[in-house]
Amino acid sequence: MFSFLGASKVVISVLGIALLFLQPVSSTDAHKVQSNAPTFTQVYEAVIPTTFENNIPGPFGGRVLGGWLGGNWTNTATGALAGRVVTGFGGELGLVSNVDNKHYPDISLVVQWADDQKFAFLRMHGIGSVESNGTTTFTLYARMETDSSSRQNLVENFLLASIVLPPPTASSPNVSVGVLQLFAKNN
Repeated sequence: MFSFLGASKVVISVLGIALLFLQPVSSTDAHKVQSNAPTFTQVYEAVIPTTFENNIPGPFGGRVLGGWLGGNWTNTATGALAGRVVTGFGGELGLVSNVDNKHYPDISLVVQWADDQKFAFLRMHGIGSVESNGTTTFTLYARMETDSSSRQNLVENFLLASIVLPPPTASSPNVSVGVLQLFAKNN
């Protein structure tokens, strides 16, 4: 027995396919698209004594608790003291994963600039690893907030940071001195 319902479904399907073939196809030559890779310039280097209080075990790994014991920010272009890390604000609250043994840092710190006495807040997130000798290295995306008029270019820029944190020594089992390098995007 013939049914209009079945025939109408076939007709609608054929018309839909025909319409698809009538649509213009946009072509892009992906190999002709050019993108400039971003470049970065180091703007600051900080030497920061860090204390490690405790790690909090959890279902995904150990939560790291670290605090800043001060530290100097140096302008890498001039070598001059640019600021000091404010003790007691911020810290490292990252996670060392028990799945892949990577370190996922969540770092914040406050800097007081030497020239205008203004403050800056830095927030950094990224990924790191712990080497066999206990040294931890991080690569991070950083964001800065400051009302220092001479540093507004950093507030509006894409920042990267690199941190190397050696293990504590036997003489200071809860303290390490890390080096943070801050880079700003050029283009």
